[in-house]
Amino acid sequence: MWDWLFRKKEAKTNKEVVEKRYLPGTKLSYDENLIPKLTNDHQELLALYTSCAQAYEKKDYPKLNQLLNQLKSRLTSHLLLENVCFYLYVSHYYQEDKDTRMLINSFRREMEEIGKVAFKFLTKYSASDAVYYAEFKKDFDMIGKVLTNRISEEESGLYMLYVPPPD
Repeated sequence: MWDWLFRKKEAKTNKEVVEKRYLPGTKLSYDENLIPKLTNDHQELLALYTSCAQAYEKKDYPKLNQLLNQLKSRLTSHLLLENVCFYLYVSHYYQEDKDTRMLINSFRREMEEIGKVAFKFLTKYSASDAVYYAEFKKDFDMIGKVLTNRISEEESGLYMLYVPPPD
């Protein structure tokens, strides 16, 4: 009569239930979707950057302002995800590997500096009273080059450090 209470609950969908895998001694779990999410973010950021460039070329400054605000928002969420989920995990994973830990810390510090410059720029030019003179274009091009190079470095090397915890 009460056997329904003690039965294992069955999944209500056909989706596979993925068991979280934690780094030993931590509450940091591996997420197989993290790197695809971060690389998808990169594509969205590059697409927004391209749209900003097009709006600037067309002198559509209200649209440019709107797109810069979107870029700032997307960059913020991407960097938060990267810091909280990626860097924290790999820092703990490689805590006994001094060289890899130094590499990770170097990438992290570099990204913090890039982020500071990018946010200063985006805060200035996403303001409602922003003016887009030649200085804007010069800084915009420089930030685009730095972000493009950084994305390439992350996707071709850094993200390979994100691996499941040992069994």
